[in-house]
Amino acid sequence: MATNILTNGSFNSVSSGIPNGWYFGAHYVENSISGVQGEGISLTPCIKAVITRTVDPGMCYIHQGVIFHTGRQYRLSFWAKRSGNIDVWAAYQVGTQTTHLPSAISQLSSSSNVFSKVTYIINIPSQSASQLTGSIMLIAGSATGTVWFDDASLEDAASEQNP
Repeated sequence: MATNILTNGSFNSVSSGIPNGWYFGAHYVENSISGVQGEGISLTPCIKAVITRTVDPGMCYIHQGVIFHTGRQYRLSFWAKRSGNIDVWAAYQVGTQTTHLPSAISQLSSSSNVFSKVTYIINIPSQSASQLTGSIMLIAGSATGTVWFDDASLEDAASEQNP
């Protein structure tokens, strides 16, 4: 089984309303993102993003710094559910370059408030450096609504295939 590179991907360890190891961002004060108790899968802690203002860029995100090894493939996965027409996606940053991954709407349940697993494959190209500083972002926005994120993981896809 591959090791989760993310710290506190279950969002269980919280200080002052923010899961340890994570940082929040919102482009407007009307939009909010916070750690909540009892609203995740199996009534566990999770992240709740509420978007009420959608003027571009009407979004909220949670992010965490990571170290990527060059020439590797990573699997980013998390559980999400949504209420409203709100979009859900992820992004990753390597150095100063940010790559937004496609919308996850097609991976989410068509039933409101049902958690679905979202998975992305991230390819980090080979470079002269063996490691690069980066970050992972889970994002909600582009329309009004609420999104819940739970059980996020980032794993080296190769180590899962070759234990």
